[in-house]
Amino acid sequence: MTLVFASPLLALWGALSSRPVRLGVIGVAFLGPIAALSAGLCLVNIFLLSLWIPDVLLHDHDASFELLRTERVGTETFSVFRTNGGAMTSFGIVVRRDRPLLPGVVWTSHACSCSPAFDVSLSRVDRSTIQCVFPSDRGLPPRSISVHDVAG
Repeated sequence: MTLVFASPLLALWGALSSRPVRLGVIGVAFLGPIAALSAGLCLVNIFLLSLWIPDVLLHDHDASFELLRTERVGTETFSVFRTNGGAMTSFGIVVRRDRPLLPGVVWTSHACSCSPAFDVSLSRVDRSTIQCVFPSDRGLPPRSISVHDVAG
């Protein structure tokens, strides 16, 4: 991405350093507005990243992956997240399974996911199987996924 923003600036520098002055003037007239637009977009990009990154790193808040709830089943914890990719995508649901390995060490793995979806209900089918049921908001029957090898 930096190359995309920097290439008009490099071309402008090349036009300014050309020996025939006529070519340098034509190059500056053509590449000057493109380089200015590129530099402006680069500054806007840096500004937006400087607003978003501290919020994610310092406050542990990422609006694109929102924790809805956690459910404990046996010795495992299932975390339900809502995904939000922005204006052009639908909400989705991701369920992650956390298994304790040692005190303070947790193994996190993907249990199930569905998109588009707004919620999920987890129910225990038997000793080693969890059923993830995603209700439909369009009048369709709910979708269900079985998750096996659940610790009891």
